[in-house]
Amino acid sequence: MKRIPHFEVPHLALWMSSVAEVLSRETRQTDTTAAGIDSGHPILRAADRYCQAMEANAPLPAPPVDSNDEEAVLTYLSYLHHKRAHARIADNAGIEAAIEKQTAEYKFGNPMWQLMFMEYFKYYWQYPFHKGGAPKYRSWQAEDGGKGNLQYGVVKWRLPARCRVAILGDIGTGTDEAAAVLVAALKFKPDAILHLGDVYFSGTTFEMKHRLVGLVRQTMKSENERVPFFTVPGNHEYFTGAIPYLHTLDSNELIPSPAKSRRPATFACARPTTAGSSWAWIPAITGTI
Repeated sequence: MKRIPHFEVPHLALWMSSVAEVLSRETRQTDTTAAGIDSGHPILRAADRYCQAMEANAPLPAPPVDSNDEEAVLTYLSYLHHKRAHARIADNAGIEAAIEKQTAEYKFGNPMWQLMFMEYFKYYWQYPFHKGGAPKYRSWQAEDGGKGNLQYGVVKWRLPARCRVAILGDIGTGTDEAAAVLVAALKFKPDAILHLGDVYFSGTTFEMKHRLVGLVRQTMKSENERVPFFTVPGNHEYFTGAIPYLHTLDSNELIPSPAKSRRPATFACARPTTAGSSWAWIPAITGTI
């Protein structure tokens, strides 16, 4: 089983998202649910190593320009391109030019680094925290949400009085291991599945499409199952301000048939109904696959 790295620092998670997405596209892996996250590509390993160093606040010295240590050079190139992206964001042309010059000195350069730099720059502006804003959250109390209506987001569908609910978390990697966890849950013949969130690395649009929606659809199809699936955002979805998450919520992508179970809330709970014996759900993304 290959370790899937994860980072709790938003800008590092977003950099890993950009690296894995470009790798997936450039190596033609976009037809897989894992979509680059488990490619084992040297650039992905280098980005992981760089992010680990940054998260640990460890030094990352520049290797000699004629170094034959490919991993060390690629790790440093990951650092340079990420730093260059932030120079561009800060509109500091001088620092960006100096970084670009330094980058060109290394022989293990790869055109994909430029694409990753551009992808990160694009995604960064969809990430609201740099503006001091709050992540998107649809509350039943908020004016842009339920406006105090306790029925906001309530799904009319009910679980049976005696039901079985499978609770999963962190399967948003799209990997074979994630699919195996979902398959194992399906073996219990649950009446519903509740996913507790985290689509890696930072819940981008690409990741939501492949590593959550794609994973659930493909696994349900392969197992010939149709089980109501509910999910709420974890902290990783909020690294992109929950914007791609909310787009998935609104798009009906997990609900190919009746939309009556689609609701806008970004929270979920189960509560007794007035009948006293069954349960109603207040979901985030939900539907029968």
